[in-house]
Amino acid sequence: MSFSDIGPQTKDKMGRQFSRRDILAAGLASSLMTLPKFAHAQSDWPNKPIRFLVGFSAGGPTDGFARLLARKLGDQLGQQIIVENRVGANANIAAELVARSPADGYTFLYNSSSLAISASLYKNLRYDARKDLMPVSLLMALPTVLVAHPSVPASTAAELFAYLRANPGKLNYASGGTGNAQHLGMAMILQQFGLEANHVPYKGSAPAHIDLISGRVQLMIDASSSLLPYIKDKRLKPIATLAPQRLPEMPEIPTLAESGFPGFELEGWYGVMAPAKTPAPIVRRMHSEIVKAMGSQDLKSSLALLGGRPIVAPAEKFDVYLQSEIHRYGKIIRELNLGEE
Repeated sequence: MSFSDIGPQTKDKMGRQFSRRDILAAGLASSLMTLPKFAHAQSDWPNKPIRFLVGFSAGGPTDGFARLLARKLGDQLGQQIIVENRVGANANIAAELVARSPADGYTFLYNSSSLAISASLYKNLRYDARKDLMPVSLLMALPTVLVAHPSVPASTAAELFAYLRANPGKLNYASGGTGNAQHLGMAMILQQFGLEANHVPYKGSAPAHIDLISGRVQLMIDASSSLLPYIKDKRLKPIATLAPQRLPEMPEIPTLAESGFPGFELEGWYGVMAPAKTPAPIVRRMHSEIVKAMGSQDLKSSLALLGGRPIVAPAEKFDVYLQSEIHRYGKIIRELNLGEE
């Protein structure tokens, strides 16, 4: 998907139309006038350590990049940024903690696209992603790849889709769990192109990869960084990347659009958010520092190792993109009747 800044329209009492971007900008501006007592605090921000809450376990790629970013931002801001791993409930524990934290610029959420999925997947969340959290900056996208076990008699998207149409329900696709991006992404592909395959959920990507390589399941969508080692040693066949362009690491893998199936893209993404009502000057300052950090050579190198690409965008564009992703995932979650209590 593209990062368009065209949002839904809203009318005021006089009939004038305002976009979501206009409303967000006005809200940020009004915070300057309605919070004068924080003026001095904002001007010398930060004057104490900052917390970055991460909803994923320590040692993984998400946590690793979050720590690199935190270290770089800490150097730039002259204050320590402490990364706290608050794992559980599809990263919703970390999101709720940030949503309930003081809006003073000292607590931020390092979040992934799971935030957009959770908005529809869990009916009783104790926070609202768009009311209780404020976008600060998009960071990066992680391209995804559709792969098949070598036993599948197809090497291209056209061949695979033709096989699925001729053999509905014959192949199985793996995911790291019901309702995650791997599951929903494949479900969206099947729905969009009129195909059928059986979902086999696992407790995480690692066991799913084991069964995929062994041939117990035949298809999977996952981050390119996770699948490329298996592709390179020919234990899996790449069908297409779902990113908007080919992967620098393996440019021979075509995009789904290049394969004759335009109109569908899927990438994992990461961003930084803050509690709602965090003062606008702090949000703008943090975004500008993130832009600087993401432009540094060491973070560029780390991002390249993950197979990611920078998509740094400010609060307004992040807000519009988050809204579109919540709508996109929400649609397939409702159609599959996956909403959990």
